[in-house]
Amino acid sequence: MSDLVVKRLPAESGISGWEAISKRCFPVRTLDGDIKADWLIIGGGFAGLSAARRLAQLRPGDRIVLLEAGEVAKGPAGRNSG
Repeated sequence: MSDLVVKRLPAESGISGWEAISKRCFPVRTLDGDIKADWLIIGGGFAGLSAARRLAQLRPGDRIVLLEAGEVAKGPAGRNSG
């Protein structure tokens, strides 16, 4: 398996309304080394988070890994909330 380095990510357009009022801060962890998972979900928007949550409900013994290029819910999903 070869390493892939992403050189271009979506441009961040500032702080969203939810982010401005939220007191919760989650550390960003970098994927380091090989991981094993029963389920791999790519993307931490509404669809990715919903899929991960539902899989956790239906398959509590499975290892579920969610990968996000930036920060969870910081892209369009975190901005377009109604």
